[in-house]
Order: sequence, then C-alpha cells, then structure tokens
Amino acid sequence: MPCKQFQFVVLVQLCFLLVSGSSNFLLPASLSLELSTVPAVDQCKVLLEKFSNSSSMFTRCATQYAKPIFMCRYCVHDYIDVRTYYYALEHAQSEGINCKDLLTSQDKVEIIRATFDYIVADKGLWAKGFCSSCYTSPLNHTSKLTNNTDTFFALFRSVNDCFQAHPNNNRTETKKSEACSKCFNDYNNLSKFYKENFLRDQFPYLDGICFDILDAMNSTQHRWGTGHYNCGVQLTGNLPLILAILVVLVTPIAFYVLVRWGPGTRRAQERVLTQRHIRNFISQAQEDNTDGAQEESNGSQGGSDGTQEEPIPGPSS
Repeated sequence: MPCKQFQFVVLVQLCFLLVSGSSNFLLPASLSLELSTVPAVDQCKVLLEKFSNSSSMFTRCATQYAKPIFMCRYCVHDYIDVRTYYYALEHAQSEGINCKDLLTSQDKVEIIRATFDYIVADKGLWAKGFCSSCYTSPLNHTSKLTNNTDTFFALFRSVNDCFQAHPNNNRTETKKSEACSKCFNDYNNLSKFYKENFLRDQFPYLDGICFDILDAMNSTQHRWGTGHYNCGVQLTGNLPLILAILVVLVTPIAFYVLVRWGPGTRRAQERVLTQRHIRNFISQAQEDNTDGAQEESNGSQGGSDGTQEEPIPGPSS
C-alpha cells in the first residue's frame, strides 16, 4: 500500500473517532479498502461519488415510502451512508487539501452542504420525522428498533390482520362494521399501548414521536372511525341537544332586542333623557333665591311709598 494512501485512510479513521466520540463508529471496511486502491488525487472524487449516490438513494427511498410513511424503518441505512460519506468527505484530505474545501471552493451555492442539511441536519427530513427515536443509540448500521417500537408495530400488524379478515363491504352505509366487534380487543390494545408509552410522555405536543409510529396510529384511528369502519362513537337522537344549544345561543340576542325595542322602553328613555342633573337643581335653587330677593326688595319699596305721613294741620296763619 502506498504511503500516501495509507496515511489518507488512517486520517479518515481518526477523524471519525473524533467526530463520533466512539470507537465503534469507524469508516466502513469496504470504503477503507476501496480508498486504499485509489490514487491519492482521486480519493476525494470517490468520496464525492459515494455521497452523491447515498443521498440520491435516501431521497428516492423517502419519496417512495411517503404514504404510508415507512421512511424511518426502510431508509435508515441510506441515511447512515449519507452521514458517513459526508463526514469522510469533510475531514479527509488529498494532497494536504481538505476534500470538502477542494470540491466546494468555487461553489457559492454549497450544493454538498445543502444536500447534507436537507437529509441529516437538525432541520432535515430525518430529524423532522424524529426517526432516531425509533432506534437504539448510537444510531449506526447495527442499531435495532427499540422495544416499544417493536411492540407497537406488532400490535399494529395484529389490527391490520383483523381489518383484512373483516373488510367493510358496505362503505356507503353509516352503520358499524363487523370489524368493530371482532377487532375491538386488538384496536384497544394498540390504542392503550400508544397512549401509555408514546402519547403520555409528549402530550399535548407530538414532537419526539417517531413519524412511522405517528402515521401508523393516525391512519388506524381514521380507518376505525369515520374513514372506513364507522366504529367511533355515533350521536343518535341529537335533536334535543341541537335545540338546547340554539336556545342558549339565541337567548342573549333576544334579551338585548327586548331591552332595546320592547314595550315601555320609550317612556324609560324619555325619563332618562329628561332627568335633571344636580347642576340643574343648583341653578334652579339659585334662580329661586334671586327671584325671592327681588320680590322682597320690591315689596319693601312699595310699602314705603304707600305710608306717606299726612301733614299735621296747624293754625292758620
């Protein structure tokens, strides 16, 4: 093995140890062997090709299993490959130049970084679906589904098998299907397990629940309810309830209408409009006092004029 090629492989392995923080997360042996047979000047191109293929495979897988959603379970290995090859590309060197810098030095759009962010970053597809919560940690090619995830999908398969054994052939009718009684125990076990092991820890938010689990439960609940089997709670004879609600809603409106335009409201408004203010009373009292004073003054003057003394007759001169 040429010295430069050997140094390249060792350097990449060390970078993976530093990034992962675990001695178990190493560059795949197949990739190490392949890089050892490639000239040093072409090793960056090999990593770029690996990253390109893995990212396209993941995108294809995620799109293919978009409905029903199986992305977390079926696309995990493609996701790990994208992460692995990007880290190798980011930390590897060729001729003393970092591969990522060498390949993106003229790339203002940063296609490689944008592709990585779309899949692996904190706001990528994998993170948006909280897919890592389906698996044991740390996430690698040897990771397995958690016990709760395994149990959930086992119960989910039981419900689906029961649904298939009792299809609803009268979908145009609103009556309950036969599956409502035959599959009740299976559905109840699934719903109870979901609430106790997933929904209870995240309620009222659903962040953190693996999207495969969330989509499977939502689709099952929809089929169980009005979506297919009509097994949900159906309200019968709800006319009295509707009438009671209408009465409660109409009562405030009728009250304000009667208050505004009912009998006697006109006279009440006139009384309110003609009611005197305290200022009016004060002004009226002042006017009354003034008028009284003037009358007393006039009376005193009239009295003095009417009581003129007659001249006393004296001796005639």
